[in-house]
Parts: sequence; C-alpha cells; structure tokens
Amino acid sequence: MIQVEFQGVGKTFQTGNQEIVALDDICLQVRQGEFWTIIGPSGSGKTTLLRCLAGFEFLTAGKIYVSGHQVSAPGRDRMMVFQDLDQLFPWRTVLSNVMLALKLAQPGTTPAERKSLALDYLDLMGLIEYAHFYPYQLSGGMKQRVAIARALGVKPSVLLMDEPFGSLDAITRSGLQKELLRIWHETGVTIIFVTHNIEEALLLADQIVVLARGGTIRAVVKNVLARPRSTKNASFTTAWQHLHHLLEQSGYRGQPGTASRPSLDPRPLARPLGQATL
Repeated sequence: MIQVEFQGVGKTFQTGNQEIVALDDICLQVRQGEFWTIIGPSGSGKTTLLRCLAGFEFLTAGKIYVSGHQVSAPGRDRMMVFQDLDQLFPWRTVLSNVMLALKLAQPGTTPAERKSLALDYLDLMGLIEYAHFYPYQLSGGMKQRVAIARALGVKPSVLLMDEPFGSLDAITRSGLQKELLRIWHETGVTIIFVTHNIEEALLLADQIVVLARGGTIRAVVKNVLARPRSTKNASFTTAWQHLHHLLEQSGYRGQPGTASRPSLDPRPLARPLGQATL
C-alpha cells in the first residue's frame, strides 16, 4: 500500500527580487511501514521536503498525498520530531508533555485515559521512571526520547524526523538509533528521517533519497543490507562508498571512509539517476 506520495512537488521561496528553488519536481512513493531517510548537501531541500509533507509549507507545484488524502495543512496523521533538544514545554513534566499532545489530538478522552496512554508510550521509550521529571533535569538524548514518545502517542501514520540525533554525542546517537529501530518494529509506523550522516542513513533505512542542491532527486537507493546491520561488514563499506560517490555528485565533498559531514562542492550537478540498489 502506498502511504505517502509526492507528485511533481516543487517549492520556491521569494527573497526580495530573487526566486530560490528549494524543491524541483519531486516524485516519490513511500509504502506503509517503510523506513526512509533523506540525505543531501545543505540547501538541497531536505527539511523543506519534510515541512511540505507535514503541511507547514504551501507547495508551489505538484501535490502530496497521505493515505490517499491530499495534504493541505498539518494533521495528526503526520507528527514531526525536530533536531532541537528544547522542543518540550519546560514548565511541564515529562508525563504532562505527552498528555498535552494526547489531549489536543484526542479531545474526547478523559485525563485518566490520557495518563494511561502517556505512561504506555513513556514505558515504550524506557522513560517510565522519569515521568515526573522536568525537561531541564533530562539529558539531550532523554529529551529526544520524550519527544518521540509524545509524537508516537498521537498514533500518526507517518513519523517525520528532521535530524533528531544530529546534536547528540556519538554514543547517545548510536543508542537512540537502536531504540528507534526497536520502536519502528514494534509499532509499524512509517518513518521519513532527514540526516547528514551516511552511516546513519545506511543503518536505519529501507530506502535512501539522495537530494542534490537545487532540490532535485539525484537517486533513490534501495538499501538491501541485511538487518541487524553492522558498520564492520565489507558490504556496509561498499554501500557507504556508493552513497558517498552519489553525494559528491550532488554537491558534497568529503574523504572516503569517514562518517563526518562533507563540505560543499561548487561543481555543477548531474541529472537524477533514478532507482539504484546497494
């Protein structure tokens, strides 16, 4: 079943007398329960694509459908987790943050029902013992886990994640990647995840969209690496090098064999390659 579909999506921004193309003719189909990552250089439209799907941005061209319904505004079927570690309400406890989202999404439920649901999702994220803590008492990784619990509690059909682990240290990031995969398997939610990190994209995704500067699709790569995945496998290294090569052609410039964020490369971009397989 196709759950998310982008049909010729385009987005431009007007800055003074200058028109900036953020997205150009994006066509994608995401099946229910898949895990997609979007990767590309800064300025390639990764976050804009996610914001358009969330309903936060109006399209200049094309259409987006979720479960057969055209996206025209934000909706509870699409919840977004941001990179910012301070996206929780600081005056509310962890439990209260999750319960508030449930109240807004399901106004007919009672406080007792919302509390029970909130505790279930905090338990799912391993946070039950922190239910009565305030955000300032939590680490960055724990804050992101609360944000994920809050988003999942609304029971969206699609979870949108904009570099949610980008500000975390490597050990915390690795732990949350494993937690996210566990949650994905348990809930079956469709996930679309923006990242700058090749390793992260390969560890998480079924499909990897490589965007080029100017907001075009350079390639859609099917990730056939067997789960659970390990960075130590020779096949992982080969897949990493393939993605790195595509990113170089999309405006990145980095050193092969590293997982650091490459720098921008001003070379002209090639046309989209279409479907590729790792």
